[in-house]
Amino acid sequence: MQQIRNIRESAGISVKALSQIIGTDVSTFYHYETGRRTPDFNQCWKIVNALNRLGAQCSFADVFPNPLDISADDSVATSKPVCEPDASKHIEVSTVTACY
Repeated sequence: MQQIRNIRESAGISVKALSQIIGTDVSTFYHYETGRRTPDFNQCWKIVNALNRLGAQCSFADVFPNPLDISADDSVATSKPVCEPDASKHIEVSTVTACY
């Protein structure tokens, strides 16, 4: 879930000021806050930079938490990350023959 509204309100920033800085309509920005629209990656960075410019002092992860971060959910048991290399699948470099 996006934390745009919480951070904006905590810093006392108006939707109008923020939407002007990022170059969008106030109504579009309200859609971002409510989750009816999802900003693209560049727009997300514009939002974070504008929040900081207006005094919020937040990071990208503060505003847009990783939706796939299972460590934040206590009900999900943590397991070995999928991207961790499996030692049983390593190949000795000396056994590989290059074909050119």
